Amino acid sequence: MAAVNHQILLSSQSITSNTTTLSSTKALPNHAVEFIIESKVASRTDGTYTTTIEHSPDGTVWFTLDSTSAQAANGTVIKAVSGNQVFGYIRASVLSASVTAGASISVTLWYRNDK
Repeated sequence: MAAVNHQILLSSQSITSNTTTLSSTKALPNHAVEFIIESKVASRTDGTYTTTIEHSPDGTVWFTLDSTSAQAANGTVIKAVSGNQVFGYIRASVLSASVTAGASISVTLWYRNDK
């Protein structure tokens, strides 16, 4: 039976300027499939926040897997990833714009383990 798992990529990170915030690199199990991005914006004063999930075969060269739309309010965006061919390393990249005071951001990647 396949299990549903997740990786917390960014855990309640405070973003207070226009920047790109990268999470640490995480390894995925070989049989991870059917990905969903969960991006949460909390304690937002201003700014917009776009979450991109990136994947890599070696943890050095990164490719975009999928992105959420820009979030301009407190709340959670859930987005199914459009493809299922994913390299073994993942990270979140949060692009923030129009920020003077900011918000708190967390990003989780959910997936099903196929084996």
